[in-house]
Amino acid sequence: MNNKLLKQMVERQEAENKQIQNLDCYEEITNEFKLEYQIAKTLQQARKNVNLTQKEIAKKMKTTQSVISRIEHGYNISLHSLEKYASACGKHIEFNII
Repeated sequence: MNNKLLKQMVERQEAENKQIQNLDCYEEITNEFKLEYQIAKTLQQARKNVNLTQKEIAKKMKTTQSVISRIEHGYNISLHSLEKYASACGKHIEFNII
């Protein structure tokens, strides 16, 4: 790929990013994503800390490994799922508003 074309592509991407960041809902969506990501990564780390695989957590939760993968990627995380996941890791959930 030549440098001129690459430069044009980068410039277009930067312009699109600015447009997206100027949307009224951008900050709200960004904050929501950050929270979901933080929860998902915390769950994943809890599992790794107790040396369990996604399949082992799934068995303890009576679900499938693919459900655990979705949870660990921040998709469809319910409070009930959080509680079950924490319990399967031998942990519990604490919630704080700061």
